[in-house]
Amino acid sequence: MKRFILPLLLLLLLAPAAHGEVYTYDETEPIMNGVELRRLRRFYGDSWLNVVCVRADLGAEHVGLDLLKNGADKLTSIDGFTKTREGVLAAVNADFFDATYPSTAQGFSLGIEIKDGELLQSQIDENMAAAFYDGAALSLGYMSMSMSVAAPNGESCAIKHLNKHVTYYGDPVMYTSEWNGGLSPAPGGEVAEIVVENGAVTEFRRGLPPVEIPENGYVIDVSEGVSMFFANNFAVGDKIELKISATPDISNVKTAFGGGTMLLRDGKKTPYTHNAAGRSNRSCVGTNADGTVVYLIAVDGRQHLSRGATQDELADIALELGCVNAMNLDGGGSTRMMAAPFWDASLEVVNSPTENRRVINAVSVVTDAVPGPAVGVRLRSASDAVALGDSIDLEARCFDAAGLPAEAANGINWHVSGVDGKVENGVFTPYTAGTAEITADCGGEISEPLVLTVIGGFTGISAPEAISLAVGESYTPLPEVSGADGAYAVVRNLGLLSPKLEGGAARLEGGVITAVSEGYSTLRLSLNGATASMMITVGSPTAPPPYVEENISLDPARGRMEGDSFGVFAWTGEPVTLMDTFLYREGLLGISSSTSYGFLGTYRSELLPTGIRTPIAADKFSAIDKGFALVISLPASGSLSGGEWTAMANALATTSAQNVIVLAKTAPNGQSDADTAVFYDYFDFIAKTKNVFIVQPGARNASSRRGGLRFITLADSSLGEGIMPAAENACLLRFTMSGGECKFDFERLFDFGGGF
Repeated sequence: MKRFILPLLLLLLLAPAAHGEVYTYDETEPIMNGVELRRLRRFYGDSWLNVVCVRADLGAEHVGLDLLKNGADKLTSIDGFTKTREGVLAAVNADFFDATYPSTAQGFSLGIEIKDGELLQSQIDENMAAAFYDGAALSLGYMSMSMSVAAPNGESCAIKHLNKHVTYYGDPVMYTSEWNGGLSPAPGGEVAEIVVENGAVTEFRRGLPPVEIPENGYVIDVSEGVSMFFANNFAVGDKIELKISATPDISNVKTAFGGGTMLLRDGKKTPYTHNAAGRSNRSCVGTNADGTVVYLIAVDGRQHLSRGATQDELADIALELGCVNAMNLDGGGSTRMMAAPFWDASLEVVNSPTENRRVINAVSVVTDAVPGPAVGVRLRSASDAVALGDSIDLEARCFDAAGLPAEAANGINWHVSGVDGKVENGVFTPYTAGTAEITADCGGEISEPLVLTVIGGFTGISAPEAISLAVGESYTPLPEVSGADGAYAVVRNLGLLSPKLEGGAARLEGGVITAVSEGYSTLRLSLNGATASMMITVGSPTAPPPYVEENISLDPARGRMEGDSFGVFAWTGEPVTLMDTFLYREGLLGISSSTSYGFLGTYRSELLPTGIRTPIAADKFSAIDKGFALVISLPASGSLSGGEWTAMANALATTSAQNVIVLAKTAPNGQSDADTAVFYDYFDFIAKTKNVFIVQPGARNASSRRGGLRFITLADSSLGEGIMPAAENACLLRFTMSGGECKFDFERLFDFGGGF
């Protein structure tokens, strides 16, 4: 699966003003040749928008469309519809419908239905659009349709509907054997049923039970309290002429289904004939200019995962995805899409519906391809890097001539170039560092290469600063290592990091930490001069935790340079004792030599030395451009509102500063893991053109690098148990920078003869 992260830097300035989006994830995965699944996730700062789209090229071999429905007009889930035929690749709910008989889950579509070239239902309203597939292309638009029957004497009568469940029969309604399992409605009362077979009237039925509708005929229901046309103009045995005409012509249509209003025509929004109000879940179908490429689109709504779209926003989305023409489909709780992504190979729900509502029909992308032998293979991995001395799992899946998943008759052959290494049972183990290109074949064409960075020049280790366990509980650490270029990888082989466990509260066996008694233990990891320590607290010990020294990173940005200076001090508590106040004031004095400074935590202005600069505090959002650096402070909660996200995006887009320093009193977070992840992904994108440092308070001084981001933990001097441990940890984080270069270092506030 390929993953693309947008937008371009320019959009960081323009997008918030135009649409409000801050960041976009865009992923595309094949289903088969000519058919692909695209997932679009857009972040707006305070909400998300989730869009899934199946794009199908009808000109591709073995690709077509079909209408899925239950033959008895039973309302059915999309999952159930996909089981009604073979070869379904994707499906989404289609027409609006009337659930006439909820107790029996029966209803009817509001639009036309044609399946396998046979007209199953007429439309209700000419203001509702429809889709027509002739086997080569799909056309969208409004239609008109007329039906009538003529008697031998030349008199004629219009037929109102075909195969619709109705409770009022003032106008004649026609039913064919495809309706309701082939039995007539027989509503009783004044309603007469005229049975027609082979073009002749065979029976008038009044007050009788349902009759089987002839395969080569139909039944007409009409209230004789309203119209006596049939009684006055026909006798049993008379010929009856049925006339059906439609614009556009439906004589060569294989599949047709109804929808709501047209959204787009010829690449432009159209006046809406049907309005689905509000922002909600949405579904639509679209095409390119000539109808040979079809787009099935589902937009999630009514949840934090996705806010939904208005009908007008749906038109914008369809246009963005490539539609020239588009028609609205039933939405809300009906919106549900299924697809068979290549890597999963079976139909699954690919959006996030709010319910599994039963609907009247669905439009599907189908294939008539017969599974064939494997001709190629695709590769993927969960990560794009692996540490030298470790290994990584690879996934390979073969495909046949149609691009559908296939089994390799003689297994998969692996090839490694760029580095020394091997792939065995799908596990890649490198022997040298560099850029690995891994390919494979299953007896045919060589795959596209899977490119992996093998990290050899280790500069840092990243692991949780502290964990808490109950006695008997286990934990498997998965630290990350980084290289000089910012590449990072999870380490599965903990032995690579020379683990050393100190303290009797836990034990380490086979890379697993198990808590054995209440107290503290420390896991120390080291590699090529880089170190990391993890404090393990078991139970609720009353004794203070042991002092843990700084984690060491070999980051080339660590050090000093001539230029502007920016200092950061961390104190998230309140100075209470005399010793606290002394330590606090010393920290403030230590940063007074900076050009400017930031403050992680809380501060009391009355303790600021006379003339000291006003601090930039990581308690509420601000984006302050110092010229040499853009300093962003996050709210104390770590969570940004939509307006704050927009302000931050604009500040980043307009600043000329090449250095960005983010101060966070707590870890950046949101309502979900996705909110937290987008924060880091967003700043990783910014780090492609700027130096980005994310600074947080913690138990010790540490730094690590992940991708383009540098994470720095500054020891919180208010956390010390007594003055000496606090003073040992007390440091100023000093940034020195000039133009596009920036370095950082930890500067002790007190010198006890030791050093980092």
